Amino acid sequence: MGQTKTSLEQETPSKKLILVVEGDPSLRIPLGYLLQENGYEVVFAGTGASALQKVKDHPPHLILLETILPDRSGFEICRTLRSKREYRETKIVFLSVNDGKEEFEKGTFVGADACIVKPFAMTHLIDTIQNLLAIK
Repeated sequence: MGQTKTSLEQETPSKKLILVVEGDPSLRIPLGYLLQENGYEVVFAGTGASALQKVKDHPPHLILLETILPDRSGFEICRTLRSKREYRETKIVFLSVNDGKEEFEKGTFVGADACIVKPFAMTHLIDTIQNLLAIK
């Protein structure tokens, strides 16, 4: 006879992996703690090149992507990922210091699922992530 899982084992979903791409460590680290406290696994990248490598090595369910990075723009990274079939379903949320309409339009144009302006309420970020990850 096969082993039967307990109800807790059956109900516990696997943790979703989130890649945090933020050039500023003073923001990257607290974001990681917040996400871990809310049950997510977290991988970090501080540059665009690092982000693309991390996506390849550990495909995330969702990417929090700063629009301005030391080596390239978040828009360029998003466009690159969306051009590859294996990453088209990965959720991408832009984090931006610019709150202009053009920034949001550009983010949507290159394939972002959401844009959040910094500074932001942590509850807003978590709500956005939960809503996006609930969409199949």
